[in-house]
Amino acid sequence: MDIDRIIALKLHRLFYATTHYHHKIYEIGGRRMPLELSSFLASFAFKKVADASFQALTKNVLGRRKLQLQTNFADVLGERMSQIATEVSTWSHQLEFIQPQDAKDLARLYIDLDLFVEPVADLPEYRNKKRKIRSILKESLDHIVILGRPGAGKTTTLKAIANAMLHGQWSNKRDELFPVPLVIRLREKDSEHSIYRHILDILAIHIFDANGETIERNRVDEHTARRMVHSLLNEIPLVLLIDGFDEIRPSGNAAQFSAKDRFAMDFGELCMNVKRSLLVLTSRTADFNVTIPGAHRYEISRLSEQQVKRFISKYFQDTAIAERVNAELIEKKLLGAEFIPLTLTYMCIVYRKYGRIFNSRRELYNRIIDLMLEEWDNQRLVRRSSSFEKFDSYDKKRFLRQLSYSLTTEVGGYYFSTSTIRDYFDSLVGDYEGLKKGDFYAVLQEIETHTGLLVKAGDGYMFSHRTIQEYLCAMYLYEIPVIPDDLELLVSIPNELALATSFNENATLYLSYLVLNRFWDQGREFFEGHFFAAYFDRLRIERPAFKIHPYLGLSALALFTSFVSVDMERDLIAHHDRNVSKFFSFIESDEKLTKSIGLLSEFYRVDREVPEKGVVLLRKKESFTPDHGFRSVTVDPRLRYKEPEKILCSYHFLELFGEASP
Repeated sequence: MDIDRIIALKLHRLFYATTHYHHKIYEIGGRRMPLELSSFLASFAFKKVADASFQALTKNVLGRRKLQLQTNFADVLGERMSQIATEVSTWSHQLEFIQPQDAKDLARLYIDLDLFVEPVADLPEYRNKKRKIRSILKESLDHIVILGRPGAGKTTTLKAIANAMLHGQWSNKRDELFPVPLVIRLREKDSEHSIYRHILDILAIHIFDANGETIERNRVDEHTARRMVHSLLNEIPLVLLIDGFDEIRPSGNAAQFSAKDRFAMDFGELCMNVKRSLLVLTSRTADFNVTIPGAHRYEISRLSEQQVKRFISKYFQDTAIAERVNAELIEKKLLGAEFIPLTLTYMCIVYRKYGRIFNSRRELYNRIIDLMLEEWDNQRLVRRSSSFEKFDSYDKKRFLRQLSYSLTTEVGGYYFSTSTIRDYFDSLVGDYEGLKKGDFYAVLQEIETHTGLLVKAGDGYMFSHRTIQEYLCAMYLYEIPVIPDDLELLVSIPNELALATSFNENATLYLSYLVLNRFWDQGREFFEGHFFAAYFDRLRIERPAFKIHPYLGLSALALFTSFVSVDMERDLIAHHDRNVSKFFSFIESDEKLTKSIGLLSEFYRVDREVPEKGVVLLRKKESFTPDHGFRSVTVDPRLRYKEPEKILCSYHFLELFGEASP
């Protein structure tokens, strides 16, 4: 059945559900009515619903302020919803992080792939209570927050929901929901405007003053805008799919958190006041540290081995190849145990090209970038020579890394205006022989058309997937000789720093220098906000190859000391405690870390107990020498790693420390 018919029939049912009249008029004698008739009834039904909404808005919200809507409100809103249906249909079939030749197969795979979610809980007894997203959507009377790690499939899950709605393949316990969802992609939105403004903008509602003059939506007072949205969403049962709380655009590092806090308050107000529509929000887990009344939080779980096998089988559609890939991936424990859809997708694309799996995530990401740039080069072979033909593959990668780093650290966010990218392009071209300032539009068009690394969005551009932007930025960090010492910059890039740590051949010393020479004694900036949770959550995914060394153990205790020493605000204590729990879990999951803590007994002694904090104080008894017999880790004495004179240790860590408690 085509989408037009499904929407028509569901709209017709929507009208009768709204008026409490449930005869199946859209079936006559067991036969489907003609599309023209069902479309007519759907149009009639929607007009009735929109008219009711018009009357409620006029009476309860606008009339008191001598404001009014256009008289043909129902017709205009119906036309706009038709446009939204087309836009959502196009969006929900696209996967932005791959090349065009892969899109069709992967769109089918991701829609068909069973993604499970589980309630967010730190207690082990809750971790195995998983349900399918379809089951949750069908039964939930609460609004929903879908959390997940980087690349877990949050956006793709929303696309699957949108597709199911457009094709009439889902239901919910609420009143019959309108079959066309509203989609808000927060990475593209101005964080200075509230979610209420974004909803009014999407619906293109026009407001007039007492003289019949149009009032710009951004000039309507906030209180009126909020009441309008509450009234609309309680009159017309809509589904709002809001993607990317973690990608809310900052105007600076400090503003990033206030923008997220403001959105969280607005979203909470929506959830409390909207009972008839359904709100679904996504975010990376580490970035979402708030509780929203009226919304239930779920987290996309890791893929099981069975799900991985199904995905690979569907992707290759060749039993022999799929069996080889499964054997190499699972039996050899490649890519660690953190199976996520994005990594699995990249692995399949790379395997199809090179016939092998790369165990290093750095190499996997690098191969993906190579494939995208290779397509760029191949396309240029069939075109006339360009003015930047000396701009080779090596320079392209170097340029993209530098551009990503500059945009990420100096602009912030994940959406960039064309003029902003042009300014940074002009500032970088002097480092590349094959480029000049006049090449900007030609280069930008080729990057977008032939690589898919950048995609057009409104009046600006975004990297095709946040992970691609993070990888390019991390590779730039990895290649510079010294970790930056700008505290504000470091706090703004936790994921990129985690990637740079895992990419480093000596992840032990990179982490140690970062902790001992950058984090140590900084306190609140690192441990109150989302930095710590995001950094260590990403490290758990990337699984850097640590080597046993006292500096690694000292780094772990330095982090623990900072955690214990931070004086938390009351409303942040629960989030802080979850971070401490995650930190302990991270330490215990890596044998190299626990053994490195045990080595510290040679350099630190127990000084005294600190009963008010439930820890012991250690005091340095001997300084480290550059190698101390650990030949696998060569320490450069010129870097001067800081060695705290005093440090705190938990009783649990003290058992690893190898010394009895006092």
